[in-house]
Amino acid sequence: SSDLVIKKVIDFIKANDVQYWPAVLALLSAFAMFIPWLKTVVNFLATRMPELAAGVPFYGGPPAAEDVKNIKAAMLVHHGALDERLAGGWPAYEAALKAANVPHEGYIYAGAQHGFNNDTTDRFHPEAAKLAWDRTIAHFRKYLR
Repeated sequence: SSDLVIKKVIDFIKANDVQYWPAVLALLSAFAMFIPWLKTVVNFLATRMPELAAGVPFYGGPPAAEDVKNIKAAMLVHHGALDERLAGGWPAYEAALKAANVPHEGYIYAGAQHGFNNDTTDRFHPEAAKLAWDRTIAHFRKYLR
């Protein structure tokens, strides 16, 4: 399963003392918008890697509610308002993050669909994409320096 693959990657990184791995994983967050399954992986990794400093899932599914308490990374979450399933799940995820005292921000972009940052599809929303990207860079600058 994908969970097993992810766990093996995490174990390899930790066992081999890969230098700068928290930054590499944070950058994975930024590039997750281009690889569909990474969007949810960012949330999953945050529940399994207390060393992760920052995570930015672009329209990714939230982790299991019982796992949110394990998140130590500062999270920045982006959803398109027209992506009703994921945007609709944000209030519960945000409440869990607050309850766990996780530094976080979340944005729902009006008029944007799931995949709004992908400029190769008709779902691309240039205004939302630019704002989300600017916020992402600011988030990484704040938490990774």
